[in-house]
Amino acid sequence: MGPRSTLTQTDGHTGTMTTAPYETADYAARYDESYLFSGFNRDQTAYAVGLLGKIARRRPGLRWLDAACGTGYHLRAAPGRSSRTGVDRSAPMLDVARARPGRNVAFHLGDVRQLGGLGPFDLVTNFWYGYIHQPSLDAVLEFFDSMVEAVAPGGELLMDICNPAGTFDRVPWGAESCYGPELFSDALIWSYRGLHGSEYRNCIAPHPGLILDRVGPRFASYRWRYYPIPDAAPEWQRRALHLRGKIAGANHA
Repeated sequence: MGPRSTLTQTDGHTGTMTTAPYETADYAARYDESYLFSGFNRDQTAYAVGLLGKIARRRPGLRWLDAACGTGYHLRAAPGRSSRTGVDRSAPMLDVARARPGRNVAFHLGDVRQLGGLGPFDLVTNFWYGYIHQPSLDAVLEFFDSMVEAVAPGGELLMDICNPAGTFDRVPWGAESCYGPELFSDALIWSYRGLHGSEYRNCIAPHPGLILDRVGPRFASYRWRYYPIPDAAPEWQRRALHLRGKIAGANHA
């Protein structure tokens, strides 16, 4: 898909194609207030910015790419000396990102599955599950591969893990089903209502085990990063996968 294309998703009930809500200027203008800075998410956003600052202190002169950067808040707000690049497929979201004050950032409108030519980077990030809006599971995996390929040897990948309603906590990766070991869960397809009644249909959340199986072998180590638990939802434990030490020549074949 070309960089100026509008992202669409199939409506599972009607079979029609619906434009993703964040392709509108009104949605982009309200996004930060309604999501990043809401009472429910404010502490989690601060945690991510703080973690980025720690990584930057550990890696002076960091080259950082945020894939599916949206309004660019993390890129503008995170402390530390680093060169910063953001890529997103939504022009309205990038309009907000470019207008935001803060540190210098190079923003690019384009397909996050085609990050080649921008890097390599010492750190590649993806926050708030930007990968779930791809049209298929294969496309989501292409997103992951593209992020890995943008990481320089020895670099790091930090990505949020989507786990709707904690479903994957109850379904271990590769667990044998009642139909035998040949059948297991690769991903969950789900929908939700978001900002001002907007709807996201047919979102794709791969199993964390599948994600780790896909990208883990290309790094020397990994750890789970756990966000603060919101007081309003003590049952929700949001986490991120942090991989370090990309192995030279370990891009996806």
